[in-house]
Parts: sequence; structure tokens; C-alpha cells
Amino acid sequence: MRDLDDGIRNLLFNCAGARTGQRLLIVREDPALGWYDAEIAEAIAVFASAEGIEVEILDVGGPQNDPVPGIAEAADRNDITLFLARIGDQGRFEEPPKDKVRVMSYARDIASISSPFGTTPHQAMVAVKEAVNRILLDAEEIRFTSPHGTDMRGRLSPEERRSDKDVGMRRFPLGVHQPIPARGFSGRVVLTLPLTPTGSRVYDPPCLFLDGAVTAEVRNGRIARFDGSPGDVANIRSHYASVEQSLGVNPTTVHSWHAGLHPANACRHRITEDADRWSNNVFNNPRFLHLHTCGDAPPGEIAWMVLDPIVTVDGKPLWQAGALLPWDFAPLRDCLAAWPELASLYDNPTQEIGL
Repeated sequence: MRDLDDGIRNLLFNCAGARTGQRLLIVREDPALGWYDAEIAEAIAVFASAEGIEVEILDVGGPQNDPVPGIAEAADRNDITLFLARIGDQGRFEEPPKDKVRVMSYARDIASISSPFGTTPHQAMVAVKEAVNRILLDAEEIRFTSPHGTDMRGRLSPEERRSDKDVGMRRFPLGVHQPIPARGFSGRVVLTLPLTPTGSRVYDPPCLFLDGAVTAEVRNGRIARFDGSPGDVANIRSHYASVEQSLGVNPTTVHSWHAGLHPANACRHRITEDADRWSNNVFNNPRFLHLHTCGDAPPGEIAWMVLDPIVTVDGKPLWQAGALLPWDFAPLRDCLAAWPELASLYDNPTQEIGL
């Protein structure tokens, strides 16, 4: 119970900045859909009420491509809107109205919010994110590779280095850095994991499993070609064409990428059970680098997941074999000094990643 209370307190006070007397809207996805359990919303509501926060709960279904009736009105009459629902992710790039807070929760059940994924102080992870942002945006060249043969390198334009473009919604737990624009990156990405949605818009089928490895050749943020077995390549082309036709997006774009920051991000669901749910649950883990493709507007619609990336900044590893190296860069060492709990977090990463 203490860990559960610590996780909820971290969410409400450290992340959302809640105060006694405020109003909290919890947008609760139907647990029958298998993404959020039935207990987490109730536990948060009980805790918030005991802290003098007035709670309203709105039940919703799964994501769709049209606004869900009633959410905007309910959000307007509350100070904080907490999405325990995937539809929150669809609006993550929108800026909330002034004096309103929106939070998207990737802690989807009691076990998750009670674990170090949920209880590690939110401000500590904000500090990690800001440090990694600074390191990446100041780099002259960034290269990422993987054991399967991925090899991409590139640099940011002066405008991109100065940019602070990121999601407008607060994320809990916070587990990724600012998306890095991909238009200055070239090379190859070797795809061994299923292609999955980015959580932006809905299309069918949502995922594509591959029979073997497929190499995507990328030139300045554009997909030049796919190389692999004829069947896999044909299926990928068909998948991209279907998403293009359904959503009216540019299928050749590699929009941006980010790697995971949170070593306690565990995934108890197997990839074979639901690849979409798996991808959406594990992308905060440092063992994965996540590219957004198919669409010029953020974030793109089709995700490529790269396992155990090596990310080097001007030749120096920042991620090594899927582990963020916070001891080797001054901004991250400052985080460890300010937040001693981070050392244990990075020394003991979870191995539960659904594979």
C-alpha cells in the first residue's frame, strides 16, 4: 500500500502539480479492452478525494479518429485531466488551455504505478530528460546502430538545435527525451520487430509482423527502399499504402526518433499477445529506440522499434547496448548528484520487456 500511495502521490503532486481544492477529471478507458486495469482509476480517485481534491470520472472506449463527445467539456470544468485512456495519447502534441493541466498515464495498472516506474520522483526524470535533450541538441553528429545491423547517422540544423518542440501534455511516468527530427539522418534501419502504430491515429490492421529481417534504406529522412524477402517487402509496401490511403499521409517520411530513458519500464505483456499494446507499453525502456514514420505531421503513424541501440554523440556512447549511460556525460552526472535514487535505478534495469 505504501508503494501504491507513493506512486499516486508522485503522479498527482509531482507530475500534475495538484493542490487541495482543485478538480480532477479521470478519463477512464474500459478495462475490458485490456490496456488499463479496473483498479487503478479507483485507487487514484480515493487517494485524491482524501487529499481534498474533487474527482470526476468519465468512462470512454478505445481510441478513434474523431473527437470523443463530452471530453472537451468535462476537461474545461476541471483543473487537471488525467488520461487513463489511450485517447489521451492522440492529443499529446496539443497545448492545453492556460491554467489547465493534461496528463497522459503510461502506468496502466496497480503493479506499474507501485513499481519504481511509478514511484521514481517525476522531477528526477524531468532532470534526466532535460539533460539528454541538451546532450543531443548540442551534438555535432549523432549515430545510432544496433546488433541487427541498423546504422543511421545525422546532424541537426541550427533551427532544430534551438527548437523545444515536444508534446504539450505531461507524461507519467516520463520516459523519453524530446523527439529528434530525422530529416538530417541517413543510413539503414534493420526491422526485426513488428511495425506498430505510434498512438496517434487508428487504422486497420494496426500491426505487421515480419517473417525475417527487412532493411529500410533512409536518405535525409525519407524512405528510399525496403530490402528483404519478396513477401515481407510486399507486405510492408501494402501496409504503408493502406495507411496512406486511410489517413492521407506521406508514406515515405521518417519524421523523428527517440530512445527510452526509464530503466524501470517493465512490460508484462508478450509481444505475441498484442504487438500494439506491447509497443505502446515498452517504448519508455532504454532497450528500445523508436522511429516515427509515415506522415509529415508529428509524430507519423507507423513505428519502427530498434532493440538494444547504441547511440553515440560525437563518437561517445550515450546509450550502449540498450542502456543509458548517465555516468559518462556531465549533465547526467549532475542528475545523479541531485537525485541519488537515480543511481540505483540505472544500476538495476528491468529485464521484463515482453520478448
